[in-house]
Amino acid sequence: VVLHREATRRRESEANLQTIFDADQVGMLLVDEKIQVTCVNEMATQFFGKEAQELIDRQPGDGLCCVHAGEAPAGCGHTAACRDCPMRRLIARVIGEGQTIRIADLTMRLVRGGEEKRYCFAASAAPLDLKGRKYALLTLVNISQRKRAEEALREAHDELEQRVEARTAELKQANETLKQEIVERKRAEEALRWSEQRYQLAADAGKVGVWDWNLATNEIYLDPKLKSMLGYEDHEIKNHMDDWAKHVYAQDLEACMKAAEAHLAGMTPSYEVEHRMVHKDGSLVWFIARATAFRDEKGKPYRMVGTDTDITDLRSEER
Repeated sequence: VVLHREATRRRESEANLQTIFDADQVGMLLVDEKIQVTCVNEMATQFFGKEAQELIDRQPGDGLCCVHAGEAPAGCGHTAACRDCPMRRLIARVIGEGQTIRIADLTMRLVRGGEEKRYCFAASAAPLDLKGRKYALLTLVNISQRKRAEEALREAHDELEQRVEARTAELKQANETLKQEIVERKRAEEALRWSEQRYQLAADAGKVGVWDWNLATNEIYLDPKLKSMLGYEDHEIKNHMDDWAKHVYAQDLEACMKAAEAHLAGMTPSYEVEHRMVHKDGSLVWFIARATAFRDEKGKPYRMVGTDTDITDLRSEER
């Protein structure tokens, strides 16, 4: 009776195992102590692209078309690389130790369509005892596509990290450059402030007035100091070249205009001319006018900035 029950239990176990084989969505191989495949499920045949009879009674590497299995006439298990084969070592350990072992990333090089390709499996092997013989139930899930996606994602992440580092370095350099420019600008502004103060002192002492001529509109900024040197209040002379030219002594107006035209045409490095202007009281005031034109990228002048210095006393001494 006991023997009958044991035989019945074994038949039920074998039937249950076959049911699991047929229903599972992962590749499954039953491997014996000689590391030979004794049974496979449908998913395994689909993955390996072979019929079940082509896999049974063969070494796993032969069925999988392992690269190393093709290096020796005897096939899988007879090459130097077979000693380190992760699948053979997994099966041997499970059968020898009687414990289930899982490997999250089992990598093998297999031949598919005449080309060598790298495959990754999530593998596990569980020990089985059937009819007094030891087996290992090997399950394989092909995670090659997932691994390639992870690798592509990792490469993209590394590339992004490199780009971020490069951009960070660029921004750091730009920030340092900006800081230096700010320092230099502050120095320039300070120098300009002192220059303006020195100019004002010189203007107050030396009777100098500034003017700024907009060549497009013919408007001209006239320093109130300059107007006062002719005896006028600021509002009495309009800031326009036509009005200012009316105060130039008639005999000197042509010389002033010719000198200006020559400089604007690029014939002279600067504008400089001595001329007379008519004071509000009718007297003549001698000036020396100096100026420089500002030009656009095409060389066309758009602005002329200069000074008029009262040299009446100097001219009187020369006489």
